[in-house]
Amino acid sequence: MRLSHRLASLAVALVALAVALGACNGSGNENTPTPPPDPHALLTDAIDKLASASSFVIEISVSGLPVKIKVGDITLPEEIPVYFEYARGTFVAPDRLQAAIDIKVADAVARTELVALGNDQYMRSDLLTQGNWVQEEVIDGFSPADLLAPETGIPSALARVRNLELVGRTDLDGVPVHHLAGTIDAQDVYSLTFGLIGIRDGEVNLDIYLLTDGNWVEQIVMEEPLPAEAEEGAEPTRWQINVLDYNQEITITAPEFGDQDGNE
Repeated sequence: MRLSHRLASLAVALVALAVALGACNGSGNENTPTPPPDPHALLTDAIDKLASASSFVIEISVSGLPVKIKVGDITLPEEIPVYFEYARGTFVAPDRLQAAIDIKVADAVARTELVALGNDQYMRSDLLTQGNWVQEEVIDGFSPADLLAPETGIPSALARVRNLELVGRTDLDGVPVHHLAGTIDAQDVYSLTFGLIGIRDGEVNLDIYLLTDGNWVEQIVMEEPLPAEAEEGAEPTRWQINVLDYNQEITITAPEFGDQDGNE
């Protein structure tokens, strides 16, 4: 009889222990880390927001191997090359852009103002046009509509990224972002660089940074493969594209040629 009583007590204790362990396990599930977001879902959402934006500011800078360009019909001696260095412009859908572009002419950096309305481009530069507005194709074959074109625009290019992965969550200049990485065909990155990128073949590695707050495209970084003729020790061209100030109310009009100070 005493043995039966002890067995019953032991059974009750085991049941109580099992319940306690179950409760502990349930509490532990609440602390299970949240699985990381799907990179394809993040990028698809960011692409949709970019494609439907009414306006945004785009900023492009390069480092490493210089990017040689030709500015319209402006003729310079062959020994004076012209290189692209930096651009910051405001795009207004569907086809308007106002930008400031820094180009290096020999050892001097010239600030060039650009207004592009559809296929019409206007430029002004103290060095190249003596401070006067002229109608000139600054970027060969470029139209602002290219930035969001369905087949060749920035959203279309980002949709073609392969081998996409989520690197993790990080800070970009103090702003929390999701860092994605992948590869893209060189021929698909034309719009990301205002058509200035020099390569058309092969693959380009790129990093994409999306704001954790709102999931907007914040920054894209690409590195071109070195060309075969590059000198030993040359660093590859690195493109950094920032996109910011989405959906602001902006008006862009053609410059008034009679007002060379740029007042409208």
